[in-house]
Amino acid sequence: MQRATIRNIRRCVSSPRTTNTGCVSQLPCNHLCVTKPQHETSVHLRSYSSAAIDGNSNDNKSGVDASNRYVSPFQEIFDTIQEGKTFLGTTEFQYPNVKFLKCGVAEHHVRFKTTSYGRLVAEPFVQPNEHRVMLQVAIRHVPLTDIERRVLKEIVGNRLNENTGVLQLSSSQFGSRIENKRHVVSMLERAVESAKNLAARIVDEEAGKTLASP
Repeated sequence: MQRATIRNIRRCVSSPRTTNTGCVSQLPCNHLCVTKPQHETSVHLRSYSSAAIDGNSNDNKSGVDASNRYVSPFQEIFDTIQEGKTFLGTTEFQYPNVKFLKCGVAEHHVRFKTTSYGRLVAEPFVQPNEHRVMLQVAIRHVPLTDIERRVLKEIVGNRLNENTGVLQLSSSQFGSRIENKRHVVSMLERAVESAKNLAARIVDEEAGKTLASP
């Protein structure tokens, strides 16, 4: 009985099938032929996942798209980029407020340098020039006239490099970098203020001489 059943199954599989259009289709053993009016569909029986063969899931049957349910944790950032807004909530770029020293030099034009050492176990715990602070600023960033700039060169001397045009001041008077930084900034402000005062005095003296001369 079992042999006869196996023989009939082999005969059905190996025998050609005729569709309603009169075409003969020979399918392998791992294919299933589904015949409908005016067309024929061949479905592969082999499946490597738990998804349905026709590609439809339960979410699609219920009318819900699975991709729409995911919300990125950076969605707010993406929306901000699409709207063209900044993180400040504005649509136009705003320059930050520039801070100036008393002498008129912008703080972002001033550079500070210091020497740092690693943690020391043996004495001495303080190394040479550890608290020293150097200030560097380009002379073109100091708002001075030609006469005031000449006077400033006479005041600072060789601290102003004429080749690079960089003014360098240093302070190691205190045992703290913060205090030395304040002191070197005060030195710059006093030098610029003195240059302005002396230049104004020179201009007044020249104007007085001009009026006194016949």
